[in-house]
Amino acid sequence: MERAFGDQLRLARKRCGYTLRDLAGKLNDSVSAQAISKYERGLMMPSSDVLLALADALRTPIDVLMRPPAVCLQEIRFRKVSGLAARECKRMQGEIADLLQRQHEIEAILGLDRPECKRVRIKPDQAESLAEKVRRDWQLGIDPIPSMTCLLEDRGIRVLAHDLPDKVSGLHCLAATGQSGRTISAIVVNRRHNIERRRMTLAHELFHHLAECSSDRRTEEKAATRFASSLLMPKAHFLAELGKGRSHFGYQEFISFKYMYQVSAAAVLMRLASLEIISQAAVAGAFRSFASTWRKTEPVPLPDEKNDSNHELPRRFERLCIGALSEGLISIRKAVQLLQLPRGVIAAKVYGPKS
Repeated sequence: MERAFGDQLRLARKRCGYTLRDLAGKLNDSVSAQAISKYERGLMMPSSDVLLALADALRTPIDVLMRPPAVCLQEIRFRKVSGLAARECKRMQGEIADLLQRQHEIEAILGLDRPECKRVRIKPDQAESLAEKVRRDWQLGIDPIPSMTCLLEDRGIRVLAHDLPDKVSGLHCLAATGQSGRTISAIVVNRRHNIERRRMTLAHELFHHLAECSSDRRTEEKAATRFASSLLMPKAHFLAELGKGRSHFGYQEFISFKYMYQVSAAAVLMRLASLEIISQAAVAGAFRSFASTWRKTEPVPLPDEKNDSNHELPRRFERLCIGALSEGLISIRKAVQLLQLPRGVIAAKVYGPKS
């Protein structure tokens, strides 16, 4: 009991971005940071009054704090960024663990099973061939992918969207489930980013889901980017659309390709370089001239997600929760806890807007 409570307490504290001293302060120092540390390590349990105060300070139901975590994060991989504080990293990890725990919980209630994550080892220069293999194995042909999110969810891969720090595009995480210790994985994307960036992030993190590189981290990240570009802009389709003998391109062509593949204009430019259609010197010249703002500002953005039905945000988790509620497998109170949505919003999703 103490161990389960301690794990959930630590998770809730990280999710709120609190240190031990911060949480003690939220309790008006009626409990010391040292005592909270002992709770988290399973060395002692709080009194009922302190338990209520902890639940209130952490905005977490008592029953959630008292049950064993459904999942335990083992590994979380994201590109290192400068200026990301340690506290911000811990809060992000806590929030992701909570998201993954809630998704796994509804899957367990519905008796759904997902294949265990098993990655293959490849060399960095095999990234493009891996993307081509994925397209063959998944029977995608060479056409542009309409929705990366739907594709990944259809293949049994967990996709989570969350308000990550702006410097973090996305990440891949591994976790152990329950007492079995079975490994599951998930791809997390920053919902604050535009569609172009989310699609590239989903493809980039798919590489980490599928493969490991026998190289240093920086080289592995370059391989993941090459994989993502190849998956979203397959060589055969890209070259067919370009036409033969091309070496110079007009601005509108970049915008057309951007819309065709739903990627950033800068990604189109870099794909031309990776296929050696233009030189690295030409890329550098473009970023000094007509593409000088493309790294920070997207030219002619894709339609805003509010007006676009294909906006690369996961829907499976919500669909599972609403289905379980409709079938009477969970209560509306449980649906509120899982989806983190107001009761009225969830009722409208089940019974219609007039409810």
